[in-house]
Order: sequence, then structure tokens, then C-alpha cells
Amino acid sequence: FSGLPALAQRTCGTPLAITQAQKAYPKRFAIYRRNLRLGPPSEALKKYQRGTAIAVIPVVVHIVLKDPTVVTDAQVQSQIAVLNTDYSADNADSVKIPQVWKSLFGDMRIQFCLAERTPDGNPSDGIDRVTTAVSSFSEDNAAVLGKLAASGGAVAWDPTRYMNIWVCNIADNVLGIGTPPGLYPADEDGVVVLYTAFGTVGTLLPDYNLGRTLTHETGHYFNLLHPWGDGDGTCSPGDDVDDTPPESAPVYDCPSFPYLKDPCSPASPGVMFMNFMGYANDDCMDLFTVGQVARAQAALLGPHASLLTSDGCQPVILANLDAALGSISSPAGKICTGGVSPVVTLR
Repeated sequence: FSGLPALAQRTCGTPLAITQAQKAYPKRFAIYRRNLRLGPPSEALKKYQRGTAIAVIPVVVHIVLKDPTVVTDAQVQSQIAVLNTDYSADNADSVKIPQVWKSLFGDMRIQFCLAERTPDGNPSDGIDRVTTAVSSFSEDNAAVLGKLAASGGAVAWDPTRYMNIWVCNIADNVLGIGTPPGLYPADEDGVVVLYTAFGTVGTLLPDYNLGRTLTHETGHYFNLLHPWGDGDGTCSPGDDVDDTPPESAPVYDCPSFPYLKDPCSPASPGVMFMNFMGYANDDCMDLFTVGQVARAQAALLGPHASLLTSDGCQPVILANLDAALGSISSPAGKICTGGVSPVVTLR
């Protein structure tokens, strides 16, 4: 890590993942296009938005590196803490939101827990470390090679019960990739984050050391787009959210407010460069808007609704003295011999 370079600008692999999915999964791409137009809000969504409910999402963090111990438990926990403050409008830096946009500061009312149990019901700390021989994974197809055991990756846990996060080394200076709902096969659904832009402790890139890469990519997982949309230089439709100012291209680094250099929003207050779905540095990101919240909650109660009934956050209650016959390996079926040497598995 002594020669860890600085990354010049934020780079997100989600636009490439969307483009490649259009060719690889045309039927899924059609589902993705429909999901982009989720709404008007269903009765379930309206009830959720009127209430005080907090959605709790079980998370499993797959650390896929040559030395997966490089990312410590403390680093993982620091990242989950950031995710929880950002998705509950409780981030301390929200005080920096310009006065003109303070009324647009939205609360996702989503919390995340490290999984307390594996898909088969065993106790877990929500961290899955996999040692790989692969130096870095390509961003192609949402870094699919990092999600397959055959290519040195880590296999997803049941995506209907867990939000899967892969922490690895991504090639070409890409910070992260998020799969929008329905776009990729279930076992490839989730978020990929560069291990040096994950959490707030450990050896991290200077401009991306506050955990906002995962906040951004999780936004894609919940159907949010970049404010400039497809990035074709036009001002519409952008991200299909009414309360984010039109934007033609990303704003990098940490500019002064107001930023008036974008032709889509040349008059004050300009573009909302501090939005979590933008490309500013971590310490210049501080809000989701009310419109983005409504869009993400629609995805939560729609394509990702199964996460709301998952038992992944419930700890496994273990008895002090307990065992059960899990399986009988041999003998198989009925036997007619005088002696038997059974092979069984106890749990």
C-alpha cells in the first residue's frame, strides 16, 4: 500500500453495466426499462411513505482479494455505519446542504445489518472472505467474474433475502458498480466496490475515504440514476426525478457552490453536485432528494420487496447442548448384512 496512487476522478461502472446488459440480456433490459418508470406510487408505497416504518436490509459482504484479511472487520463495520446514516438522513455533513435545497433533503428510512445467519441457517457475522488468485476483476458485465467461483470470485447468497456486496480490486480505476433492479441475473445482483474506497478506516484513497462509494452504488441498486441520466449531453429526461436540477455531465472533485458551468442549469443555484448520485468527492456528497427517496422506496417495495421479509438479520438461537442428524451418507436404502458402519453428519 505504500505506493497507493490517488484516483483523479470518481468513476462508476454502472453505465457500462447497463449498456452491456442491453446486448447480453435483452429481455432483462426490457424489465429494467419498465422499472425506470415505476409509479405512480402503489398503495403499499403510499402507506410506507406516510408512516414511520424503517426497512432493515440484511447485507453480506464478500471480500474477494489475494489477501482478504486486508479489509478488516472494523472497516466493514465502518462502512455499514456510513450506509445507515446516509440512508436515514442522519449524516452529520447534511448541515452543508445549501439553504435553497434543504427542503428537498430526503430520508430513505432504510437501515442495513450485517447478516446474522447464512442462507442455510447457520450463525454468521455477515462477512464472507474469499482468497482469490485474480489480481483485479474487469468491470465488464457488472464485474461478473468476481461473482463466480469458477473465475476466482465469491458466490452470491440468496439475493431475495440478502443484499450482496462484493469488495475487491476492480480494474481500470473503477470505484464501484451497482446493478439496477431486474437488469442482471439473480446471482449477479448487488453492488461491487473497490476495496480502497470502502469504509472509513484502513488504507483508502484520499478522496474516497468516507464510504460514499457504497452509498452511491446502493442508490443504483435501488433504481436511482446519475443526475445526468444517460450522459448524452441533453438536459432531459436526466434521472427521471423532478427535484434534481437538470445536468448534462458529471461534476468532479469538490467545486464551490453555486456551480453554474453546466448548460442545463446555468442560473443559480446551478446543479446539485453534492447529491449522492453525482461524481463529487466523498466529503462533498451529502444528500438524496425527496424525489429520489420516492423512487428508491418504490424499488424497495417492488422489485426488492422480498428483502423486507428476510430473516437474515435475526440471530440464530443456539442451545447449549443440542445436536441433530443432518444427513446419512451411507448406507443408502435398506441393507441385509450382519454389520453396518454408518457414516452420518451431525449438526
